[in-house]
Amino acid sequence: MIPVAAAGAAGLAVAAATRSDGVGDAARATGNAAVTGLAKAKEFEEQNQIGAKLKTIGEGAVAKVNALELLLRESVECACKCKLEQVSSKSRASLEQVSSKSRASVNSRASVNLSRRASRRPKM
Repeated sequence: MIPVAAAGAAGLAVAAATRSDGVGDAARATGNAAVTGLAKAKEFEEQNQIGAKLKTIGEGAVAKVNALELLLRESVECACKCKLEQVSSKSRASLEQVSSKSRASVNSRASVNLSRRASRRPKM
């Protein structure tokens, strides 16, 4: 919708500029002011290199964002590895505790069974 309106406005401006009355004079003056303003803007850009400076600033900002993203990714990976190590060490400790209790239980049963067998043997 906006491009259609802009084209319509441009058409009206061209039509107004071709008139030989005050409306035509005003339209031509407006067009000349726009051309002069554009020329001055180009001259200012050539003298001050604003576009190049903005490009350099933008590239620097992108580089910093990329560096921060990499740092964040490495931090997350490190945190995940640390968490896995914690879980792994807790799991190992739990397994060792269960294993120790199981061994104690098996040893206790074995002692009881040996005692029973020894008491059942006939004495000579």
